[in-house]
Amino acid sequence: MNKLNIKLVTIALVMPISFSAWATNNANGLMPNKMMGDSICQLDVNQIQIRSLAQPEIDVLKFMREEEKLARDVYQVFFENTSATVFNNISQSEQKHMDQVKLFLDAYEIEDPAKTNEGEFTDLSLQALYDQLLEQGAESDLAAYNVGALIEEVDIKDLDAAIEDTDIPELINMYTQLRDASYNHLRAFTRQIIMLDGSYTSQVLDQQTVDSILNTANTKMQIGNAIRVNGTEESASSACFISNLKADEQILQNGSSIPSSQIVNISYQVKADVIDIGQTVDWVLLANYGTTDGPSNWFVRDTDQWKDWNGQVADLPAAETGYVLQSEQTIPVFNGTLDAMPGTYTIYIGYRLEDDSLVYKQSPLVFSIIP
Repeated sequence: MNKLNIKLVTIALVMPISFSAWATNNANGLMPNKMMGDSICQLDVNQIQIRSLAQPEIDVLKFMREEEKLARDVYQVFFENTSATVFNNISQSEQKHMDQVKLFLDAYEIEDPAKTNEGEFTDLSLQALYDQLLEQGAESDLAAYNVGALIEEVDIKDLDAAIEDTDIPELINMYTQLRDASYNHLRAFTRQIIMLDGSYTSQVLDQQTVDSILNTANTKMQIGNAIRVNGTEESASSACFISNLKADEQILQNGSSIPSSQIVNISYQVKADVIDIGQTVDWVLLANYGTTDGPSNWFVRDTDQWKDWNGQVADLPAAETGYVLQSEQTIPVFNGTLDAMPGTYTIYIGYRLEDDSLVYKQSPLVFSIIP
């Protein structure tokens, strides 16, 4: 199947044995549901599809958890010493980054190396660096700002390497968000340095790279988990697609195996991109199903019928047309047993607008039904 065609899919799975019943019970199709704020955009461990991690990927996750802690702890000390709000603001951001990395540690059941006490580290190299940076930044406010810039340059370099060394989409997305934040932090610290010293010279990255970062506007942190594709152009979207997978009412993690006797319930919480609210959209549904001893096949929903999909984006029919997009909605996907269809299911979700642009979540929901 053409790689571009797969990327251009907007989708959600409604299993064929349940769609008619679902439509009967919900005559208006997808049901609006008001939820609190941006909470549905917040990743939790159940959204992370468990994959096979190589030991280097595990090591990087553990290191990143402590590297973010180092930044947080250093900035907290510098805020106490200087009362400069930039340190307080960025230390709070670093706490959020620590939390992001910990989600992956928890999802993969990797032991958390971060110690509770401020300034204490499991990684001895980070412990030594922390002690060195505190001493270096204690000399003056300017020295503290330079230490902050140094930390962010190191973070950017390490995150570049982390992105390069994994092919797991969720990790790449998380590391990219952390790197974008480090770009913003580097700009914040260098503004303070330039006000005090007139210029800033790179400390780890090459000067051209630093100048390029400093001459670019702050990155707006992506609160969604979707992508918008229009023709061959693609961009990030603030839409949020959050899957809910349950078996016998127990919440399961993405990638789980489910006994065929259990009742499977699948739904999505979807928060539309603000620029799409009120527009009339089609919900385009696609699923991949395969067994261990046979090939997998792609299926697309055409109103109330499932059909084989040939991989061509132009041949993506709609499961539902004429839906006026709400700010937030819940999409019931499936409720029942799959005992007659053991195998692996891959589910995507998205919506198509009137200009044929597609907004969808790239990371699928995956689960297996075992006899």
